[in-house]
Amino acid sequence: TTLDYTRTYEEFREDVDNFARALVSMGVRPGMKVAIWATNVPAWYITFWATTKIGAVLVTVNTAYKIHEAEYLLRQSDTHTLVMIDGYRDSNYKEIMQELCPELAEKKPGEALHARRLPFLRNVITVGFRMPGAITWEESFEYASRTPIEEVRRMAAAVDVNDVANMQYTSGTTGFPKGVMLTHYNIVNNGKSIGVKGEYSPSSSILYVFKDAEGNVSCDVKAYNKADVDKYLEEGILLHAVGVSFGMVVKDGKLVSTTEKRGNDDAARSMVGVKADGTLVICMNDGRGANNSVGFSSFEEGEAMLALGCQWAANCDGGGSSTFLTKRV
Repeated sequence: TTLDYTRTYEEFREDVDNFARALVSMGVRPGMKVAIWATNVPAWYITFWATTKIGAVLVTVNTAYKIHEAEYLLRQSDTHTLVMIDGYRDSNYKEIMQELCPELAEKKPGEALHARRLPFLRNVITVGFRMPGAITWEESFEYASRTPIEEVRRMAAAVDVNDVANMQYTSGTTGFPKGVMLTHYNIVNNGKSIGVKGEYSPSSSILYVFKDAEGNVSCDVKAYNKADVDKYLEEGILLHAVGVSFGMVVKDGKLVSTTEKRGNDDAARSMVGVKADGTLVICMNDGRGANNSVGFSSFEEGEAMLALGCQWAANCDGGGSSTFLTKRV
C-alpha cells in the first residue's frame, strides 16, 4: 500500500473483524452497500474484507470521479456507508461530499445522516482527515465494542458463495455507468485461476511493479539491482508488472521509467522479464508493429521474453490490466 502497514494474517483478521463489528454497529446489514472511495491505502483492503465478511456489498468508486459522477454512483447503488480519503489528483472528495451532503455540517456525532441528494447514505468515514459530520477511520473502530464478535461470525457463516460481494461500475462510454455485480464465487474463482496459472504456492512471494500517480515506477528501484534480483530468484519471488503502458528502460541494472507514451495507448503492449543473469528486461510494442529496443513483432504468449532467455515474464496491456505470470525454463 502507499502507507506503512504490515500485519500477520492473524493481526489482519483482527483488524478486519473489528471494522466489521463497527460497520454492523453503524447499521450495515447483509446486502447493504458500503462504498470505498480511496487510493491504495490500508483502509481499502480492510473495508473490502470487513464488508464482504458480513454479507454486505463493497462498491468501488473511481478515484477520478467528479461531483456528478460520484452523486450518480452513490444514489444508483443505494450506498449506506462511504469510506473515503480527502481526494486524488484534481478530484477533491471532501469538497464534493460537502456539496452533495450539506446536512453533514449539522449532523451531531453518533447520529445517522439524512441527506436529500443521497437518501440512502447514513455514514461517512474519513481516512486521513477530518470533516464535520463524518467519523474518522480511527473513531469508527470505537463502534466495534457495540457488536460482539460472535455476531460477525454468525453473519459470515450465513454468506452464500452466490451472494453479491462487489459492485464495479462501468465507464459509461455508451450511456450511464452500470453496476456490475460480482459474487463471492466470481472473485474467489478469479483469484484461484490467477494462482494456478502463475504457479503460485504457499511459499511464493510476489514483487509488484506499478506506475504511481505521476506515471513513474513507484517502487524503490534499488530493489532491482542484480544482487537483489539474484536473491529474489533464489527465494522464488515472482515479478509481476501492472499497467506499464509507458516506455520503460533498464539502465545500469536498475529499472528506470520514462513519461513518454509509445504509440496507440489502447493497443500498446509492454513486458517485463528477469533474465537468468538477473538482468531486468522491458520490451515495448506500440500496437502498430513497431517495437522498441528489441526486434520482436509480437508479445503473444511471451515469445519476446522467452527469446531473451527470461525466467519470469509478465504481459500487460496498455489499459492497465495484467495477464498471468508465466515461468520460463
